Amino acid sequence: MAWLKLVNALISTSYPRLFLTLDSSYYALIQPPMDQENELALETTAYMQLLDLEDRRAELMPDDPTRSELEITYDIIEVDIQATLQSIRDRRIARAIHGAGRAADSLLINTIAQNELRAQNERERLLRLSRRSSRPSESSSSPGSSSSSDRSSASDSEPSDPSSPSSSISRLPGPIKRTEVNVPPVLRLPDGRDTVECIICSDLTAAAYQAPCGCFYDRNCIIKLFTKAMDDESMFPPRCCTQIIPLDQVRPILSSELIQTFKQKETEFSTPNRLYCSNRASLVATPAFVAPILRLPLGRTSVNRVK
Repeated sequence: MAWLKLVNALISTSYPRLFLTLDSSYYALIQPPMDQENELALETTAYMQLLDLEDRRAELMPDDPTRSELEITYDIIEVDIQATLQSIRDRRIARAIHGAGRAADSLLINTIAQNELRAQNERERLLRLSRRSSRPSESSSSPGSSSSSDRSSASDSEPSDPSSPSSSISRLPGPIKRTEVNVPPVLRLPDGRDTVECIICSDLTAAAYQAPCGCFYDRNCIIKLFTKAMDDESMFPPRCCTQIIPLDQVRPILSSELIQTFKQKETEFSTPNRLYCSNRASLVATPAFVAPILRLPLGRTSVNRVK
């Protein structure tokens, strides 16, 4: 079986994680105890749990005292779900390599891996579309029946495999259920709208900010927009459809630290001929920070240095 040793060597070089999954027993992974039908069910459940995590994150309030603990919990569970998806992908790649037999070289292995990754991403995309298209009909039913049907459908689709992430996320702590009164005014939808689609992530949400141009942003996406604008001057100030999004409109959903940093960046980016201090690279020397003795005469923006 010299060809099998060659394949293992190629895998260990190009895909070390997959090689660890093989655990020195290539044939053991080719014939896993989980059949492909259960494998697909586990993958679908994992993606559903990721979507549920996104919903839970979107419900977090900036002033929630348990926000940091919940975010840590969500991050840990997401890592576990992603590991499950990676394991499923590795199994499929290994089966395809085994089927290729002696023809399996580094180029073929790479092609197989890329094809499986694209196929898995496509299944996730279709699942997102299916979930979004089913939400309007769910919202027309009563909240109690909707939640109970969601729980029953989740339990029905739960695979028997112990590595399923469902067992950990089903008891996932979440923020207290909020009524319309608890939703900040800036995130309340126009009259007659129960849900809207976020312009960034395309998710349906019942709480979103409406930009001056009419586009909607969910809480996380509008915060990310302001955060990225502070890191990239070309995106500052935040805009949508070329129209500036005023800070005062979204101030209620931004943290005090983010607002303070935003104002500092606003001063920095609006200062012409900025000078950055060498000993404090993060501080821009605007006119207010420049000592009087170092300020240039009125009307002069630069001078020649005497050598």
